[in-house]
Parts: sequence; C-alpha cells; structure tokens
Amino acid sequence: MYSEKGTAVYSSNLLDEHSSPVFVWWNEQTLNTPYKAGLTNSAEGFAFCFGNYNTYQSVLCFAKDDNKLFAWSKPYGSWVEYAKKNDLVNVKYLANEFNAYNDTIVLTSTATDGSKIQLTTDGTSLYLNKKLKGATDWTTVWKK
Repeated sequence: MYSEKGTAVYSSNLLDEHSSPVFVWWNEQTLNTPYKAGLTNSAEGFAFCFGNYNTYQSVLCFAKDDNKLFAWSKPYGSWVEYAKKNDLVNVKYLANEFNAYNDTIVLTSTATDGSKIQLTTDGTSLYLNKKLKGATDWTTVWKK
C-alpha cells in the first residue's frame, strides 16, 4: 500500500507495517485511530505512517474538523495529543510542504512573516522545530 503523487490511500489499520513513509486516509472503520482511542469526535482523517509495530513506528494523524494533531510512536506506546492549532505560532501560514524520503517524514509550514515550523519524524522520535525569519538553523522546541 503506497500512495502516488500525494494521493492518500485507504488504511484499515493505522498501525499496519510500512517499510517506507506512506500517506493514508482513515474513517470510522479504521483500527487504531485517535477516534477509536476516544481523543476526538471526528471519525475521519488522514495520517503519515512509517514503521513496524514490533520494532519502531511513528504515525502523525490529522482528524477532520478538529484543530489537533495526534501522534503515535513506539517508544511512547499510545496516542498523544501532539499539538492544538492554537498551541503553534499565532501567524498565518502561506505554504505547507510535505516530504518523505529514506527514514524521514517532514511537514513544513511557512508563515507570512517568513518564519517556519516543522514537524518531523526519523522513525524513532518526533520533533517540532522552528526557524525564525532570517535564521539559518532550526531550533527543536519539542521532542518525543
């Protein structure tokens, strides 16, 4: 199950094994979602999934009509509310970019003032990074 050119494929279980990052959509029938865990009332959404439940696994999940981002990672072993929309920088974002390569998934948003936030996983940990306008380096503000 692999997506082509940014088109999500249906997942019946968000914790299925994926040897490379994959972009999926889910609904009320899908197993192991934030909805099934009781963290959101939204029964639909999309996710970025990577890994194997028995060794390492990371899932970044967005629920339809919800302002939260949910994360699941093997080291933690359960869903956590990763961030609410209003927890992030309070500016308008012009551009969003998603990249998946090797063992890395990166979601980057660029604000109208030129600053950036980045959500990334390397298959082991989850990171929230920021780069202020004019800065050359990213600063990690959260790691799990």
